[in-house]
Amino acid sequence: MAYQKFYQQLGRMNQSMIVEIGTGHPEFNLENPKILSHKFSVCLVFCLLDPQICRRRCLDRAEADPEREFKLDSLERRLSRIFPDQHKTLAKNLSFKYC
Repeated sequence: MAYQKFYQQLGRMNQSMIVEIGTGHPEFNLENPKILSHKFSVCLVFCLLDPQICRRRCLDRAEADPEREFKLDSLERRLSRIFPDQHKTLAKNLSFKYC
């Protein structure tokens, strides 16, 4: 899974970073940063950008790079998720701080 490789690479980093994760796989995308918090200072920040702005940005990026894979139905599915409520609940259950 690409996320597993992603978190393995993050674990090898030795500098400060800001990591943006998507709305999918909330359990996996909260459990792994929690594990990394034993090595790094980690604080979750939930982006509350209006879905219309997110949609427009994604469409603009897809238009600017025709070779970039883009699936409108996948984007719409992501934007329809109740976010960040589920993520916040999981973060609380993991005793994981967020801003």
